[in-house]
Amino acid sequence: MRWRQRARTFKLLTSCSMVAVLHGGILVVVSCERQVSHPHFEKENIVVLPIHSLVFLFHTTPGFIHPRVARLPEDMFDKILKHFEYAANGGAIKPVISVFAPKTDGKSAPIRIWNSQLIGYAAYKRPDGSIMGDPARLNFTALAVKFGWTPPDDEDKSSFDILPIVISDEVTGHDKPKVFPLAPQQILEVPVEHPEHAAFADLNLRWYALPAISNIGVDIGGVMYQSCPFNGWYAITEIGRDILDKQRYDLAHAVSVACGIPRTTLAVWKDDVQLQVHRALLHSFAKHSVSIVDHHTASNSFVDFYKEEIKARGKCPADWVWLVPPAGGSMTSVFHQEMFSFIQKPQYRALVDMWDEVAGIDVPDHITVDTHVTPGLSQFDNNKCIYDNVVVCYGSETGTSLKFANIVAGTLGDHCVGPVAMNSVPALISLYSGFSDQSNLLIIATSTFGKGCPPNGATSFIPELSKLDSVKNWDFALLALGNSAYINSFVNFALEANDALKKIGCTPAMPIHVADELKNQDEAFFDWEKKLYGDSSSALYQRSTASNVGFDTSVNSDEGGKKMKLTFSGSATLTMDAKTIGSEIDRKVEKHYKDSWYSHAGTLLRSTDIFSFKAKGNTTYEYLYSGAVQAGDHVALFPKNQVDSVESVMRMCSIDDHSKIDEYREKLMGSVDLCRPLKLSSIQALLKICKHGKAKSVLSLFIVNSKSTSDDPNSTSNTNPCVEEIINSMPPGTISIDWVLGQCPTIMPRFFSISSIKGDEVTITQSAFHFAHNDKAGTTSKWLRLSLNPGDKVEVFFSTTDFHLPNDEDAPVIMIAAGSGIAPFRSFWMAEKRNPMHLFFGCQRESDVPFKTELEQLKESGR
Repeated sequence: MRWRQRARTFKLLTSCSMVAVLHGGILVVVSCERQVSHPHFEKENIVVLPIHSLVFLFHTTPGFIHPRVARLPEDMFDKILKHFEYAANGGAIKPVISVFAPKTDGKSAPIRIWNSQLIGYAAYKRPDGSIMGDPARLNFTALAVKFGWTPPDDEDKSSFDILPIVISDEVTGHDKPKVFPLAPQQILEVPVEHPEHAAFADLNLRWYALPAISNIGVDIGGVMYQSCPFNGWYAITEIGRDILDKQRYDLAHAVSVACGIPRTTLAVWKDDVQLQVHRALLHSFAKHSVSIVDHHTASNSFVDFYKEEIKARGKCPADWVWLVPPAGGSMTSVFHQEMFSFIQKPQYRALVDMWDEVAGIDVPDHITVDTHVTPGLSQFDNNKCIYDNVVVCYGSETGTSLKFANIVAGTLGDHCVGPVAMNSVPALISLYSGFSDQSNLLIIATSTFGKGCPPNGATSFIPELSKLDSVKNWDFALLALGNSAYINSFVNFALEANDALKKIGCTPAMPIHVADELKNQDEAFFDWEKKLYGDSSSALYQRSTASNVGFDTSVNSDEGGKKMKLTFSGSATLTMDAKTIGSEIDRKVEKHYKDSWYSHAGTLLRSTDIFSFKAKGNTTYEYLYSGAVQAGDHVALFPKNQVDSVESVMRMCSIDDHSKIDEYREKLMGSVDLCRPLKLSSIQALLKICKHGKAKSVLSLFIVNSKSTSDDPNSTSNTNPCVEEIINSMPPGTISIDWVLGQCPTIMPRFFSISSIKGDEVTITQSAFHFAHNDKAGTTSKWLRLSLNPGDKVEVFFSTTDFHLPNDEDAPVIMIAAGSGIAPFRSFWMAEKRNPMHLFFGCQRESDVPFKTELEQLKESGR
């Protein structure tokens, strides 16, 4: 009865209606379960001013502007401007609610606001599909223009054009809203700059200070107020999301460039970008004396309020998902607060967009802008594609490869099949090969799992592929994902997939493209996309006439990843097993051309050695002196097989075409790895084609021995024999040189952490490896110790990382290592920076410590 009486007094606009709205508005602010800021209301803080617009003001607490007498759009716009002026308060933001006439039964409120927020920025679509402005306002921008708003001319459009207020009333009809432009001086905006990074200001960011929500209504005692815009002040995380979220301004990459943040996984660059934006917002709002709050302060305030409410009333509605900020996580107090969300009236209620509520209102085409933008990827042109069929596939363990494959498939649309798992590809190749007159392209994005194994969805790809006969008219493009920290298996499966495809007759449409997790895989993928279909010279539009041998790692750097040449200077032994005598190792190294490698490999494996190289050629020299390579970065060496191993293979293999002797010798030296274990499936395939009885017996023994470790045909266990071992165990002429070149693994570049870099000199540290069952050393170990002579030229490429000394030379550095893992730390103490350093090195004996003399000198010097 009391509420019915109150409802009647609302209609009469008596003082009782003011009191009901006043106290209902207070309750809805206090009890909102999705509001982290909960102001306290005390009676002595309330002052009622009986002015014509019926404004209720709260000193030091939120204010309620109650302009219910507004009946026309012009009246409402006038009250909104007063709301702006009062709430902005010269920068000391006041929380304010303006309440207009309520909704009557079965009808919309007599006067309505169409904006979701009173202040917002327009959005325009560029010809390339990208958005200028706030993408969340695309539809509203189009509607505003439809109803009479005139946006700036194309040359004057910006990402921060203020949208007009759109208001409709029941007199004119809600289907005929009126548009009220806002002048810049009517809006309080803050230009955003960073306290440390001057380039941040070049982004030309700004944001409005008043977050006035206008698409949420208030239910007070059963009376629905649909037009009641309200504001508080911003939290930095709210503007941070608007600037950085993918579906909003999406400026994370731009901010990273402005702040010099490397976009790598190890740098957790997105977290750093978010932090720098928050710092910029706090700095900028403080500089212009405008209210804003950080998420930690807001969280602490809410927890205090929550505890007071529980103590006073035993309950407090709170929605954890909404209240925990999008930054800070468990570092904020609200993250750890248990809470329960329930509805309590009076309450806020989300409203349907007016253009959906009013019949006959269609959202027109989005407003376009014809401005010059940096060229990005062009739209895929189906008519210019040189391939009749395109298959997109993936091998993915964590989902990254699948994500990239989805992007490619989405761009190609109906012109491609996929994305499908790589396991399905052999069947598709067999199917499409029936159409001999059609050209086909296979696009692959794959990672490597564990120690060089195929990832999920690709385990049967190579075995099934090997069963196919030679195919024609099939090209392929391969994106190899990996982490160069795993130096022994970096993109190993991708390289094996590359070899397997070439063996059945597929042709590379472009070099293998490497996306290193230690760098920015997203940027590497974008670079690969451009080479696929970015312009008219891309792989899908034009076949390359360049050599397709090798792979492309030139991503995110000027010279890093490109092959260069260094000159070998010499080497020195750092540590040696106590059982090994120095003169003995020297004697055996000197006569390595007379004895086989296996006779002294067991000795070399027990030493740790340092190898020195100097710049060869102006390009490499200038690159090293430019500072592009730092302490902590990697260098990859391209090793070669031993001359005696190559000659042995040449003598033992059958050769049909003797005119290609030199070509075979060159490939055996630098293209295939004679020391890497073969796959079990390769040995089994050799057994099937082998006709010599003794040779079959030897191969059967190898297979039995390999199966004792693993039955997986893709296994490359260290117990498996290498090509050189198989050939030396078989009768001469049993194996064809073509089989060796076809089945032998590709020589992979070997990554090393740089032990020191000074001027044009680079050093690396390596401990010799051996295979446990027969004490054989690897290709790189043999090459470094037995083949290289001072003055020899070595092909290399450099790979940058984020594993660098801190910029602050006063910051202490703690280093933990074992074995040759000490190498990058040596580059730290050899660098020009003088950070205090603490080394923890694990070894069995003190004599096993490399660089012991250097470390003692550093200790004596106080470092």
